[in-house]
Amino acid sequence: MDYLTNYRIGEACNLLRDSKLSIAEIAVSVGFFDQFYFSRVFKKTKGVPPSRYLSSIEKP
Repeated sequence: MDYLTNYRIGEACNLLRDSKLSIAEIAVSVGFFDQFYFSRVFKKTKGVPPSRYLSSIEKP
């Protein structure tokens, strides 16, 4: 189960970095159909919520 979660979050990170999809669209595309649950799992795995992760990788 941990492997699958880590894989999904890793794919979400790639999509956050390389696409223009919204966080909700990314959540669905990696298999999370509840955006809030996705955010909780992302924060537990990466230490920051997806919105903060996205803002930290955006270039000014």
